[in-house]
Amino acid sequence: MADVNVTRSAVKKAMSSCVAAANELKNASQNMIRQYQAAGTGWKDSKYAELGSIVSECNNAMKEPVNQLQGCYQTLGQLDAILEAYENA
Repeated sequence: MADVNVTRSAVKKAMSSCVAAANELKNASQNMIRQYQAAGTGWKDSKYAELGSIVSECNNAMKEPVNQLQGCYQTLGQLDAILEAYENA
């Protein structure tokens, strides 16, 4: 059996990284949508609609890693709780 060593500070740092990455993806997605909508004030033709489909696909694609990061955050939170219990035992 292999030895495993992890500190709570490393777990907390990983949790923080998950939150930061998810926030970056959310912000990028919101910014992309805002810019697309702003372009629509002077550009409303078939190419604008085509771009809208692409923006929608990108937005949906960016949601998947956000959900994965949230799952990682929860798993790391469970690990942190286990480590805390072990340290306090």
